Order: sequence, then structure tokens, then C-alpha cells
Amino acid sequence: MFLNQISSKRFLFFLIFSSVIMTTQIHGRNWLDNESAQWWIVNDTVMGGRSQSELLKSREQGFIRFMGNLSLQNNGGFASTRSLTEQNFFGNTDKICLEVRGDGRAYQLRLRSNRNFDGYAYVKQFQTINKRWIKLSFELSEFEASFRGRTLTGVPQITAKEIRQVGFLLGDKKPGKFQLDFRYIGNCLSTGV
Repeated sequence: MFLNQISSKRFLFFLIFSSVIMTTQIHGRNWLDNESAQWWIVNDTVMGGRSQSELLKSREQGFIRFMGNLSLQNNGGFASTRSLTEQNFFGNTDKICLEVRGDGRAYQLRLRSNRNFDGYAYVKQFQTINKRWIKLSFELSEFEASFRGRTLTGVPQITAKEIRQVGFLLGDKKPGKFQLDFRYIGNCLSTGV
């Protein structure tokens, strides 16, 4: 029994120590700090929908607000924003980190390996918490290739060096107002505390 207690204590110490050493920090290269980062809106209006959205940039508060009204009229139902990124901006990382404040709705983080307006994207859905900043990290292997809402098979996994666009999309089929604030999109750093 004494040996089991020692083994249990060592295991517990190992778990605590490991979690301290492998703490994910999100203060790496932030795409939002890049002066060449330009964002634009792509809504369902490109196919006849009626959703509306806009971006508000707050330099003094250090975030961008993506907000609007999601409409299901005319077979619509999505609003999105995206930005072209510099080649190799994300380097060799295998994770992408975010810091967002939402409205309790589920959004998609979308990555593209080209600078084209249309085509497939690599998608990872995430849940926001109403009016609360949260930090999220996603392995690139968690992203699924998708084209117009359909998951694609046989598409190679995206790597950090291939990321040429980042963006967000709301398409949860719930009409109404939405708001997503974001202040970090970039590398995740694993560091000791």
C-alpha cells in the first residue's frame, strides 16, 4: 500500500509538473499586429442572400469587431470576413491560436492555402462564450477541408507555411444579430512558466 501511495504521488506530481511546462501561451506572431493585414467581408449576398456584416477596428482597445445580422432569406445564411496573409507568416507551427470574445454562438476559423476568392477552405468550428474573452488553440490536423459546406476527402492537410488566408464565418442557421471580437490570430508558443 505504501508503494502505491508513492507511485500515486509521483504520478500526480508528474501531471502537475507537465501541465506547467507545456502551458500554451498565445503571445507569438499576431497577424493583427501586421500593418499589411487587410480584412474584407464576404456574405451570402454573393449568391442572393440578405445577411449583413461589417468590421470595426479599435486600435486603442486592440481588437477587431465582426458584427452584423445573419439572415436566412433567399436561401442565405452565412456571413464571413477574411484576410490575405504573407507567405510563411505562421512559420513551422503545428497549432494556430486565437483570442476571441463572442456572443455564445459557434463560429468557424477558416484557413486557405491560396489567395483566391473562391475554392475550398480548411475549417475548424469553435464555440464562443457570451461577452467573455477566451483563448483557443487548434492543431492544424484538426482542420477539415470544406467547399460550400461540404467536407472534402482526399485533400492534403494544410501546413502552417501554406496558410495564405485566415478568416471567420458564421453559418449556424440562426437568424439574428451577431458579434465576434478578435485580438489574436497567430502562433501558439509552448513555454515554461
